[in-house]
Amino acid sequence: MHSAAGLLHDNFRYSTMDYGHLMDAAFRLEKSVIAYEKILRLAYFNLVTNNRDDHSKNFSFLMDSDGRWRLAPAYDLTYSTTSHGYHSTSYDGESKNPTVAQIKSLAQIFKVENVNNLIDQVNQSVSKWSSIAKNTGVSGGTSEMVGKYIAIAVKRK
Repeated sequence: MHSAAGLLHDNFRYSTMDYGHLMDAAFRLEKSVIAYEKILRLAYFNLVTNNRDDHSKNFSFLMDSDGRWRLAPAYDLTYSTTSHGYHSTSYDGESKNPTVAQIKSLAQIFKVENVNNLIDQVNQSVSKWSSIAKNTGVSGGTSEMVGKYIAIAVKRK
């Protein structure tokens, strides 16, 4: 396992990482354009769920026994306002108030053609938030707060 922080020599506390950097690293490691989609999907998920704790130690790659690298399953996904109100990883240069415009810009830069499908898939997944929160014991107040944020973020699309 290797974190993006380690691979890209990024100080996660004072990060200069952008999702574009992460997309490029994933492509170089996986040797597949599908890597772009994986990162872009995660970027959009972090955007609509307000996971601003998206620093470079929270992205990792795993090497299998044949020496092939793959993006690790997503982890440390949490609604987070952070003390400074910025995403730790920027979206095409924007970290304070990124929108779907930055997602689509990254998609254009990296020639991800199915960006609207990717966005729809994430929106469909996060639309299940209320039932997931209820089934996993998230408190009513927290569930409602996160649910409201997700609804607003998805509508900004």
